[in-house]
Amino acid sequence: MTYFTIYHYVVIDFNSHKKVNHVSYINFSQINEKIVYLDRNGRLYIPEEIRKTLQFKTLILKTLGKGLIIEPIEDDPIEALGKLGREKLKGKTIKKLKEEARQEIEKNALKKYTDSDFFLALLKDSDWLKKKAKAVYEKNKNDLWISPFTIVELMIVCIREGIPVRETLYQVSRIAGTTFIKWNFYFRAAEYIERGAGIFDALLMSLAKESEIAFSEESEIISSDKIYEKFGFKVINLR
Repeated sequence: MTYFTIYHYVVIDFNSHKKVNHVSYINFSQINEKIVYLDRNGRLYIPEEIRKTLQFKTLILKTLGKGLIIEPIEDDPIEALGKLGREKLKGKTIKKLKEEARQEIEKNALKKYTDSDFFLALLKDSDWLKKKAKAVYEKNKNDLWISPFTIVELMIVCIREGIPVRETLYQVSRIAGTTFIKWNFYFRAAEYIERGAGIFDALLMSLAKESEIAFSEESEIISSDKIYEKFGFKVINLR
C-alpha cells in the first residue's frame, strides 16, 4: 500500500521516497502520520494534532492513483489574490494589463486557419490552386494553423486514396500548428490505422491512450466492437 503524507504542501510517496512536487529538502523526523477513516457520509476526520499544524482551514482534495492529496490553500480569496499578484504585477497599471490581455486575445482570435483544400492542393502533383497555396505558405510561414476537423478530413482522404496517413501528418505538422490537441494524438491514431484500425476507432483509441498517459490509469472503452481488445484496451462489452 502507498501512503501519502502532507507536510508543508509536500506530498511524499513512501514506497519510492520520491517527492511528488519540488521542494528543497524534506525533514522526515517532523512528519506526523495517522490512520483516519471516512464515515458513512463520506466525511474524513483530520485529528486535532494535525489540524493545528495547518495554516489554513480551506483544503483542496485531489486524487493521485489510489491515493489522496490534501493541499491547504488561503482561506480568504481576497487575501490570496493579493498575495499571488503582489510581486508579479509591480509597475504595471490595470489599464496596461487589460491592453496586453486584449492584444493576446486578438492575436489568437486572428489565427490563420487552413482548410483541407489548401493541403490537398499541395498534395496534388498539379492543380490550379497549387501555385496559390505555395504563395500563401511562403507569405505566412510560422503563422498557419489547422483545426482538428481539417486534420480528420485529410486523414479520411489519405485512407480513401491510399496515401500514407502518418507521413502526410508529419509533413502537415511542419506547415501548420494545431490548437487544443497535440500532434502526437494524431500520430498515434495514424499508427493504429497502419495496424488495421478504422479512422474513428483509431481516434478513439488514441484518446483513450492519451487519458492513460495523463492519469496513469487504464482506460475502458464501451463497445460491442472487438477491434479495441486486439489493441490491448480494456473493453466493457455491450454484446
